[in-house]
Parts: sequence; structure tokens; C-alpha cells
Amino acid sequence: MRKPQVGNKRLRLLTLLLTISYPIALHLSIIQGYTQAAVWILLVISLAHSLLVFSTAGRRRLTEMLAPAVAMLVVISLFLNDATILYLPPILINTGLLYLFGRTLMPGEEPFISQIARRVEGEDDEAVLHYTRGLTWVWSWFFVVMLIESVLLALFAPIEVWSLFTNLINYLLLVGLFLVELLYRVIRFRRLPSLSALKQLFRRID
Repeated sequence: MRKPQVGNKRLRLLTLLLTISYPIALHLSIIQGYTQAAVWILLVISLAHSLLVFSTAGRRRLTEMLAPAVAMLVVISLFLNDATILYLPPILINTGLLYLFGRTLMPGEEPFISQIARRVEGEDDEAVLHYTRGLTWVWSWFFVVMLIESVLLALFAPIEVWSLFTNLINYLLLVGLFLVELLYRVIRFRRLPSLSALKQLFRRID
């Protein structure tokens, strides 16, 4: 019974490492002129995520089937010798993250980050919950901007410029916003978010 769990953990670790290295590997391939190699890299990462989806039992959500769908589209792109498929992942990622955060801002819903603050950290301070609602808005607008940028660059910019932003600069902006918010939170509330809250946040995003 332990072997499947060990194998699943190894697959998760491998998929995580591939996911982390994917933007850099993709950008290097594109700026070196190996666009088809970049498509093959996308195929590898989408297959890894597909294997991860099918390695777990139970009913699968529609969002979990995106990786197998992308893998099929990549195979078709390789057959047609077309690299247009490379533009799709940033659009899907930003759309998914915008949906994750933005849908919780609808009337009657609890903001995404407020959910984590209340359920995981047991937070009931009205000022903190008001702050986390505003923070959910900030992240939602961030992903709106990233989504619009990804589409515009895909339509009008050279692929090298598109890759520079979607595979490098955008991730730096994301990390920068996270760190600035973390510093502001420490200064304002005199405490860091708990490790369990961060784990829950990344698990929900995953």
C-alpha cells in the first residue's frame, strides 16, 4: 500500500521541479531560436501534470482536465509544426487565478484570503478581515492586468518579448507584490501569517 504513495510523492516532486524550471527553460529555448524545442518542453510539462491527475483516484474536476487537454493540443501543434500553443499557458494560468480570487468577491461570498485567515488562522479581528478582503481585490486586479498583458503581447509583440514578460518579468512582479504585501502586513499588524496559512494558500492555488 505504501508504494503507490511513494510513487505519487515522487511524481509530485518531479512535476514541481519541472514546473519551476519550465519558464526559464522555455525562455532560453525561444531566445536561442529553438521554438519547436519550446513546444516539446510544454509537452513534457503538460504530460507530467496529466500523469499527476490520473495517478489519483476519485472524481476529477473540470479544471484538472486542463493539463491533458493542453497535452493533446501540443501534440497537434507538433504535428502541424505550429508554435502558437506556447501562448496558451499564461492565459490559462492568469484566467484560473483570476477566477480563484475574483469569484469570492461576488455578493454573498467570503473573499479568498479572508477564508484562509479565518478558517486556518482562526482570525476574527474585523480590521484584519477587512484588510484581507482588500488584499483579495489587489490580487484579482493583478491577475486582470497579467491576463490582458499576456493576450496583448501574444497578439502584437515578437515572441521573444512575449516570453521575456510571461516567463520572467511577470513572475518577478508576482514575487515582488507578495513580498511587499508581507512586509506591509508585518508593519501594520505586527505579525507574520502562519506557516499553515501559507500552506493552505498554496494548496488552494494548486
